[in-house]
Amino acid sequence: MKNILSLLLSVLMLFCVTALTDISAFSQESDGYEYAEEHTHTYETVLEKATDKKNGSKVTKCTECGYVKSTATIYKASSIRLSKTSYVYNGKAKKPTVTVKDNKGNKIASGNYEVKYSSRKAVGQATVKIIFKNNYSGTVKKTYKINPKATSISKVTPISNGFTVKWKKKTTQTTGYQIQYATDGKFTKNKKTVTVSKKKTTSKTISKLEPDKKYYVRVRTYKTVKIDGKSTKLYSEWSNKKPVTTKTYSVSKNVLTVLGVKMSEYKIGNKYSSSYSAKVNGKYVYVGAKYCYGYACYIQYKLYGHCAHTEKNRFCTLSGSTNIKPSSSRLKKLITSAGVGAHIRTGTNRNGNNHSMVIVGITSKGFTVADANVDGTNRVDVRTYTWDSYLSSKWGQLGISYIKVHK
Repeated sequence: MKNILSLLLSVLMLFCVTALTDISAFSQESDGYEYAEEHTHTYETVLEKATDKKNGSKVTKCTECGYVKSTATIYKASSIRLSKTSYVYNGKAKKPTVTVKDNKGNKIASGNYEVKYSSRKAVGQATVKIIFKNNYSGTVKKTYKINPKATSISKVTPISNGFTVKWKKKTTQTTGYQIQYATDGKFTKNKKTVTVSKKKTTSKTISKLEPDKKYYVRVRTYKTVKIDGKSTKLYSEWSNKKPVTTKTYSVSKNVLTVLGVKMSEYKIGNKYSSSYSAKVNGKYVYVGAKYCYGYACYIQYKLYGHCAHTEKNRFCTLSGSTNIKPSSSRLKKLITSAGVGAHIRTGTNRNGNNHSMVIVGITSKGFTVADANVDGTNRVDVRTYTWDSYLSSKWGQLGISYIKVHK
């Protein structure tokens, strides 16, 4: 038995030695087999550049066997921002700084791109070009604007049914101006914008507005430039807003304007001597009397297209205004109720010393009238009274014969 075991053990050892001999001789060509030698890797790094649209990579691998030693992702330049996208013209070059970040939020080193600027001074659209290099490739363009310099309002003057606004002239890098007005300080209600196309113009009259209404006004400059081949207006910031309350009447160059209608045939300060007619829009129309009454009818013609003398059915006497000597409080109530355009005839006795006038403005303190011959010289005039000063005047002491209002 022992001999048999010894024989088996000898055979087993012989088998193991033969197997080890085969493995150690693996690189040798014998017996029809191929055997490998010990291998040393030769590495090469392959760069696929990232862009602003896609990621890139760096891969290090063996050039002979293809073994990959390492892989690194180069994240795309997904965020390219300028420090400012809007400037105000001052004649100096504008160069916003560029910040580039990858899609992981990390800042990309400036060595990976070059920055070039164009059109950096004049009002218009300027361009900054980001040219990628090193780990990145491609070119990205960003634009920013240089806007014209703002102006400021010098004065806002109320007129009949409107206002006149004046501003400081800006001719350098400017094409014109815009005036904006609204009935609220935030410029959201009844907002209108008017363009003035000449840069040397420094005032604008706005008309046909509501009388005795508060408006807010502001002004800005603009310049017309070419952007992508199209004419585009670039605007400055708005000036500070200015409030103005429109008037029901105004006088400019001796011409009276009431509710936006010019009384151009008879200038304030001149004499009115036409008898029984008034000149309206170049033609004489019958008004029934001369001097103050005729002038009052003339204003009615201008405002309404007819007057109380020739078309009585279009007018009526204000209730409670006939043949009275009112108190200050009652006078205020009557005038306020009558409104602009009403015809006041003085004197409680119509056959006595009467005088006609037309209401052209009303405030809480008093009222303004237009009349002729108030001083006995046929002079056309505009006079403003407080409630008390009217009652103590020559005509106020005569009382009121009637107040005619348009229906």
